[in-house]
Amino acid sequence: MKGRGIPCGLSYSVGVYVCNDLLYTLLHHYAGTEVQVGFVHVPFLPEQTGTEPHMALEVIAEALSAAIGALGEEAGR
Repeated sequence: MKGRGIPCGLSYSVGVYVCNDLLYTLLHHYAGTEVQVGFVHVPFLPEQTGTEPHMALEVIAEALSAAIGALGEEAGR
């Protein structure tokens, strides 16, 4: 994402506990299987907020595409 000029980083602004609980529940559930699990928290859309950080839908889609592409490259190694 950063390579494409899309701002990204760790965020503790929205329910760290809930996000972590979801990720670790999925990791536990799929442990020992071929299913790979991950979690990406995306920002609000501009129309959803006035003051919180936000991003246009097109940029979010490009960021997710970049992340999925990077996983595909990693799997091919």
